Amino acid sequence: MTTYLLMGAPFILAALLLAVRAGRHHPQFFRQLAWTAVPLIILTVVFDNILTGLPIVTYNADLISGIRIGFAPVEDFLYTIAAVLLVPSLWLLLSHDE
Repeated sequence: MTTYLLMGAPFILAALLLAVRAGRHHPQFFRQLAWTAVPLIILTVVFDNILTGLPIVTYNADLISGIRIGFAPVEDFLYTIAAVLLVPSLWLLLSHDE
């Protein structure tokens, strides 16, 4: 049975590989990603807990890992992590300023 975590894993892996490639020649890149990730993860904790706690959004219990941060399953954080890795990595890799 495919779970949300298994479905998200290839996207996180691809985003991580792109981030490593993008940050290879930019020593500050990963520190900047961390500064971006922290507030976005905090916002994800707050809003995902509201959405899943009310419950506006629900998940099939058989398809989640069962690990939660408050009401939100950890799988919800895959979107935030993927965005933090992908957007600046693609921006850097696709920019023509180099």
